[in-house]
Amino acid sequence: MSRRALEGYRVLSLTNHWAGPSAVRLLADMGAQAIKLEATKRPDPARGPKAGHRDRREYPNDDVGRDPWNRVPRFNERHLGSLGVALDLSDPRGKQVFLDLVRVSDVVVENFSANVMRSLGLDYEVLRQVKSDLIMLSMPGFGASGPWKNYRSFGPTLEYLSGMAALTGYEAGQSMPSGVLIPDCMAAMHGASAVLVALFQRQQTGAGQHIELAQLEGTLCLMGDVLLQTAMSGESPMANGNRHAVFAPHGCFPCKGGVGKEDAWVTIAVTSEDQWAALCRVAKKDDWLADPHYTTMAARKSHELELNAGIGVWTAGFEKYQLAHLLQKAGVPAAPVLNARDHFGDPQVLARNMLVPVDHPSVGVRSYLGTTWKTSAGPDAEPKPAPTLGQHNRFVLQDILGMDAAAVDVLEREGVIGTEPLK
Repeated sequence: MSRRALEGYRVLSLTNHWAGPSAVRLLADMGAQAIKLEATKRPDPARGPKAGHRDRREYPNDDVGRDPWNRVPRFNERHLGSLGVALDLSDPRGKQVFLDLVRVSDVVVENFSANVMRSLGLDYEVLRQVKSDLIMLSMPGFGASGPWKNYRSFGPTLEYLSGMAALTGYEAGQSMPSGVLIPDCMAAMHGASAVLVALFQRQQTGAGQHIELAQLEGTLCLMGDVLLQTAMSGESPMANGNRHAVFAPHGCFPCKGGVGKEDAWVTIAVTSEDQWAALCRVAKKDDWLADPHYTTMAARKSHELELNAGIGVWTAGFEKYQLAHLLQKAGVPAAPVLNARDHFGDPQVLARNMLVPVDHPSVGVRSYLGTTWKTSAGPDAEPKPAPTLGQHNRFVLQDILGMDAAAVDVLEREGVIGTEPLK
């Protein structure tokens, strides 16, 4: 049976929310043994409050259950494949257990603000004394230097501060966030990639290292062409909706058949005169072809608002998949706009096994996004469920660290480890 690339490596995860956990999940998907560390005093905020958000529809079947902190989908998706330990690092005994784990691990990942690990007495300089070839990935929002080093950040903050949000909106001056917190995703990919490079370097040199990944800088890398354009022209590009700087028609158009209050849309992107002619034939709009306002790309761009309005009237009579297929068959770039519900029946998603059933001890069998790549050395391992709070306390402390069961009993009885949030 083939081995995954990181089998035999152990990653300690002091991460929370999204960016850090997603980086660790990528490493777990590659075969690393990932151990999620949190505390009963302060569980990962993504778990929500102990009593649950009873006014939110975020639990399976809208059921808060007896242990809401174990039932939040966003936590359970981001921590697939990890073991879970609830350990109080503010207690000297908990800190010692952590250091013992560092001694038998390869990587530590944390995404606190820049001074947290130092305040705990667990910064890289301390940890490297325990494990000389340790690789540590720190993911502060703004890095460990500069005037913003002690500020905390979240995905929406970084979308605005990077300038990304100024590009996502319907009109110039009306910025909006993306809705999927792209900075977190970018930080996760950069972080996991940096760890892989560091592990490779360790194989060559035997030395560990500290990786500092400022999430703002990871987001700014998406703005390279915009920054270059501004440097060259002195003008900063602004939000332009779904429109293109040159092509028209180019955007999202309404369709019929949305579920409940959901809208239904199709995207159309005409980039040549042949495609424009094909669109007119499908729409049976010979008058569009003859209209001098639409005879060239430049002319269509100059009259884009009225053109889009006319196309929208026509597309509104079709179901989104139906119209997309008609246009594709005619050679016009088009696609339905899918929502989360659509993916559960999408033939491409199903054919690629992108949604896999995972049996979680609190919420049962649910579909989660699986590994995002396929390898010829496969098959890829089936994802393991995210841990309930402190689920693997005893396995990690007794089986990995070799602690005596009675000693673990004391830690549990005195609240150094646990399985339920304190508040």
